[in-house]
Amino acid sequence: MTIGSHDLIENLGKTMASPELAGIFSDLNLTDVQEDPPFRRYVGSKTMGLSLLFNELHLLDIQFFVKPTNSYQACTLALPYSLTRDMSQEDVHKLLGEPTRYDSTYSRYLKDDQCVKLVIEYDKSGSIRYVSASAAKVGK
Repeated sequence: MTIGSHDLIENLGKTMASPELAGIFSDLNLTDVQEDPPFRRYVGSKTMGLSLLFNELHLLDIQFFVKPTNSYQACTLALPYSLTRDMSQEDVHKLLGEPTRYDSTYSRYLKDDQCVKLVIEYDKSGSIRYVSASAAKVGK
């Protein structure tokens, strides 16, 4: 089975011990763990450009590092919601519609019946550098 960004987003709000997330951890080899006491933990892969934020063991946020950073290489997964790495902010707005908020550095959306907060950040050239998908409600 190939794991994609949609598989991750479908599991927002689930617990770290859920069978679905355990399978994703294994399939994607997510072994980089950073504890942020008292309630937060990051699980991901710096080489895949992916980080999952858990709060009180629930998947709160998925971070796709589209452009490499000092700590993360560029994300190797397909981006969520049909976003592509070469998109400009104008392209994103054409694809996803009018954002709930935006300026020249980011666009913010509510997706999937307002269950997913999507934030897209842009670099100085205007192309996507980072995508964050977070649960609007945790603990489903």
